[in-house]
Amino acid sequence: MGSEEIDQFLSYLAEDLELGADSQNQAASSIAFLYRELYGRDLAARGGITRAKEPHVLPRYAPPGDVDRFLAELRGLPLLASMIIYGAGPRVSEVVDIRVKDLNLTHRELMIRAGKEQKDRITVLPDAAISSIRDQIEAVADQHALDLEAGHGWAHLPGALHRKDPEAGWDLAWQFLLPSTKLTKDEKTNRWGRRPIHITSIQRPIKTAWRRSGVATPITAHVLRHCFATEMVRTGCDVRTLQQLMGHNDIRTTMRYLHFLHRPGLNIESPFDRLPSQQRKRLEGGLSGG
Repeated sequence: MGSEEIDQFLSYLAEDLELGADSQNQAASSIAFLYRELYGRDLAARGGITRAKEPHVLPRYAPPGDVDRFLAELRGLPLLASMIIYGAGPRVSEVVDIRVKDLNLTHRELMIRAGKEQKDRITVLPDAAISSIRDQIEAVADQHALDLEAGHGWAHLPGALHRKDPEAGWDLAWQFLLPSTKLTKDEKTNRWGRRPIHITSIQRPIKTAWRRSGVATPITAHVLRHCFATEMVRTGCDVRTLQQLMGHNDIRTTMRYLHFLHRPGLNIESPFDRLPSQQRKRLEGGLSGG
């Protein structure tokens, strides 16, 4: 088949199957790879393959009141994960990879290790989530102590760290903040330990909680990340700082959130700390203290 037949196939994907631009372009890239590597034909040199234009879609956003109603329907690790996503902005895949050592509760910092495009970055932790995170670290420490007593407790380490530091995998610092309930075998070392929970263990409860909450705007883990970015812009966070917090490679991705800009010049504060429920807690604490 030549370029004409390939374009007809891609049109079929778009018009008949109603696939989105990303799926169409993924198919086009796969075909171009096939022709180049298997048949030795560079389709780009023959006029190229027609690519679908990705639509300009603004990020979905839920106001703080709706987020509060949604969070009230969550419990356990999905709640903690949602608090971190909304309060710090990581991707759900980055949340499950958080280890104890990546958290600096004193300075309210979260280190995201090997995020998208394998880049490390630091983002802010919400004050209102510190207590919950500390409780979870204590729960991880208790479980880790029991695992060690049973001859397990090995953390699955990245790269070749198990050879560079043979004892690191036994340390609490390398344990995952959101560990699985099951022990698994590390193929590198044949030792048993706990991997992080699967992202679906966060995504599914979030979907269920959204439906129970009655909130009109669909809320997913990624929407919570959008909400973080939007609220940061609304409270005066500059675009370059937000780009670093979000881990965006292209500043244009971050610029999508500027349409929510209403007022500049405020200090950086995590959106989780501005939820009505957290504001009430601080107000009640202030009144009782006075």
